[in-house]
Amino acid sequence: MPEITSVQQVVEATSAALAAQGAELVSKVKGVVAYSLGADSFTVGLKNGTGSVSKGTVLLAHSGDMLVSAGPAQLAGQAPREVAQSM
Repeated sequence: MPEITSVQQVVEATSAALAAQGAELVSKVKGVVAYSLGADSFTVGLKNGTGSVSKGTVLLAHSGDMLVSAGPAQLAGQAPREVAQSM
């Protein structure tokens, strides 16, 4: 598995994880996870269906929602499975 070294790769790995196990993740999380990684951000919707990933952030209005803020280097090297497990 290739090493993840950019935010775009994290988004792609998260999308792949949702394609493989999105419904299961939605049933466990039932919320929105917004990632702020340096100058980049993306949002993982895990409220219904099989989930979704979009670039940019949304206003987190519900107590079950979560914001993850980190430098891009902190996520470098995580495999898609580890990204999915962190949700």
